Amino acid sequence: TGDTVRLKFTQGGGSNSSIAVHQNATGRAWDRVKAVSKLAGSAYDYRTTIKNEVNSDHFGENNFLLGQTWAINESSNNALLAKGFSPYDAFVGSSEQFTEVILPLIGKYGFVEIYKRAFNANQLGTLLMYRAAVKEATMDVLNRIYASVESGENAENAYRENSHPDASSRLEKKLKAVEGYPMWLTGNEVRAKEKDRTYNMEIKNWALAGIVLGAMEAQYQLLIDKGHSPSEAFNETVEESTQSLRRLYSENGIGHLLRFCSMTAQVGAFRWYPEHIKAIQPLFMNMQPYYPKGALPEITSTATIPDIE
Repeated sequence: TGDTVRLKFTQGGGSNSSIAVHQNATGRAWDRVKAVSKLAGSAYDYRTTIKNEVNSDHFGENNFLLGQTWAINESSNNALLAKGFSPYDAFVGSSEQFTEVILPLIGKYGFVEIYKRAFNANQLGTLLMYRAAVKEATMDVLNRIYASVESGENAENAYRENSHPDASSRLEKKLKAVEGYPMWLTGNEVRAKEKDRTYNMEIKNWALAGIVLGAMEAQYQLLIDKGHSPSEAFNETVEESTQSLRRLYSENGIGHLLRFCSMTAQVGAFRWYPEHIKAIQPLFMNMQPYYPKGALPEITSTATIPDIE
């Protein structure tokens, strides 16, 4: 997002840029594109095509960056509530683990840091189990999302929604419904009370950590399989999440993040969020993030998906 680009520039850094040239009539197009990128403060450029950039960008928004992140955190929160956690502790054990511990560790040290910590905490088995489970559970959804983007259906949905004369009020109604969901209201309380939100950078919810790794790895691999470069797949999956969008989500919740995104991203997130929750929530319902195996009865019920219409 633009404010993240500006913030990194003032800190002496920069955001990555994808660059593409469709027609190089003068023979100088690449030099000009690179110059514009550097003037914008980019830290790193990677080559792509216009088609690949559109497909990876829209796919990433509908999947991990927005729709799936939203579903992962609400699913984790719902499971902790079902196990008897207070709303406050459930939020700290789900959303705060995600935005303040897991993503920052990945952003600074990479996936290897999560695997190392899991090994040292004797939780590597838990991490790998949930990593594998989310890949299997979400494979169909990921393929359907990419197909909807590639076919143009995703863009058509956004165009149709934005063509409504009351498009802004329709969107505002949905965003307020999200922000009024009990989990995100609790998040306001947590952010107001927690003076140090680093939580000693300690991972406690290993099921969540495993699902985050598996979801990121699944998105990355699908993009590679669809012909995207490793740089594009990594940037769309890891860099955007950890270096750009995380801050907006951390500040005021998922509704705040959605407000900063394009109409295409917003429509896609609302379209696919229910599909993500159906695939992911069952994985969390029997997790043991704080207790030894067998310490709690199995939970098979599912929480109600909020009405976002």
